[in-house]
Amino acid sequence: GGAVKIDSHLEFPLELALSSATDNETEHFALYAVIMHIGTLDSGHYTAFVKQRGEWFYIDDALVTACSIETVLSSNAYMLFYIRK
Repeated sequence: GGAVKIDSHLEFPLELALSSATDNETEHFALYAVIMHIGTLDSGHYTAFVKQRGEWFYIDDALVTACSIETVLSSNAYMLFYIRK
């Protein structure tokens, strides 16, 4: 069997709290971008959600539209980006 693209929803948090293994200090991170891949393993198209000035936007090539956090959280994320708070 060849490689197969898994194209299903995976829950992900708006915020992460990660503890350091060396000094037990907790760092907090906030989600600020989500990349999605539309298509197959061999071909397709990338789109993104990006948080800017407290609002979420959907970016598809030159098209940028405002969207809700519910839309972001229900997406089929390919890659998540978090920033340290």
